[in-house]
Amino acid sequence: MAFKLSTNPESIANIVVDSDDCDDFSVLLESKSFKSELQNLPVILDIKGDDLQANELAVMLEILVQNQVVVIGIRSSKQELIDFANFSGLAHFPDAKKPMKTKEVKPSIRVSKPVIQTVPPTVVNHRLTGEDQVVVDKGDLVLLDVAERESELVAKQSVWAYQSVAGKVIAGIENEAATIYIQDFDAQLISIGGVYKQFDQTPDKLKGKTVMIDLDNGCLRFRLI
Repeated sequence: MAFKLSTNPESIANIVVDSDDCDDFSVLLESKSFKSELQNLPVILDIKGDDLQANELAVMLEILVQNQVVVIGIRSSKQELIDFANFSGLAHFPDAKKPMKTKEVKPSIRVSKPVIQTVPPTVVNHRLTGEDQVVVDKGDLVLLDVAERESELVAKQSVWAYQSVAGKVIAGIENEAATIYIQDFDAQLISIGGVYKQFDQTPDKLKGKTVMIDLDNGCLRFRLI
């Protein structure tokens, strides 16, 4: 099969993409059996081979959006697709099956290095009202539903919101390299690494748009996706 679906213990679906045929992909996504298997799970596109181009990936992402499927990232070794994912606010996940390189250390050499652990994102899939505050002190925060006005999203790392956000988004606590991605922008306040911007009224150029925010030379940078 050119496309294959599986789910993992972290409740994130993986769609294996081994073809650049966007028409077949669209037909597959619209099938009832495929939709029932997804069960509103966030999705990682596991791209096999080097045939798929960035423009074809963009078409597939649009097909997924039209079918109300939320993509949080890709797996690929192709730099063009990795760059496109980064620009689009998607995460790049390493190949879980790829063996890690090991290096033998002689007993006479004592080296103490910190162990780096990958923290899975915290996924919130319910609507946030004005009284709700979600705080994630490890890893990224992924929001799959609407965040109403006066609600608060707080994450030590990045925030990925795939619906409308009308509340406050605070990311990058002690991490200025964090990113905020909002599918439908209407936020009251944006903050990364202690640098913030408050909106009494959302600018027309941002309102309702898909926006990615990061820090550039100590200033918040807003980019339309």
